[in-house]
Amino acid sequence: MNPGYLALFPTAIESPVNTPELITRLTEIQLIGSPVSGHSDRFYTGAHFLQLITFMGCSPAIPLEKGTDDKEPCILRFWGPYQSPRLFTGGNSRPPRCPLCRNVLKEWRSALERQENNPIECPECSKLIDVERLNWRQLAGVGRQFLTISQVFPGEAVPVGGLMRCLEGEGEPWDYCYIQEPLQLTPINRR
Repeated sequence: MNPGYLALFPTAIESPVNTPELITRLTEIQLIGSPVSGHSDRFYTGAHFLQLITFMGCSPAIPLEKGTDDKEPCILRFWGPYQSPRLFTGGNSRPPRCPLCRNVLKEWRSALERQENNPIECPECSKLIDVERLNWRQLAGVGRQFLTISQVFPGEAVPVGGLMRCLEGEGEPWDYCYIQEPLQLTPINRR
């Protein structure tokens, strides 16, 4: 059973990242290792994976290789790039907060449907807020491309600064969130 994912994504949603170039950079720093057979977008962990991701807690058990107990190994997967931004949510996603008045948007799912996704009107301050500006509290993310790392409980792992700089490359900063199944990628319509 997969407890969840650490999902990393560029904060600039206007332009996608060059995925082959990113794979090369992540291979060079040994975050990713060999590709999963039959999948060009999935990789096993590299030799420096545990130096680039800090795991919290007294004794996290991250299966880095397929063991005899049939536990699925930690897999890194690239999602996208997509033509338009996606809201990446999961079973653990909670209502976001308005960045202006801090109101919790309890009806965020129905607001997305009613308002054709973006922006969402805050019921407290009546301001229109783009979905990517909402405070998702690291339980959802918005982007055109994502890198997920499986077998990670929410809050259990944090990418180190060197990994974030590598992801950034010459472009925009990256962020991260924690997603649990069921995963959902919802297209965000821009007005």
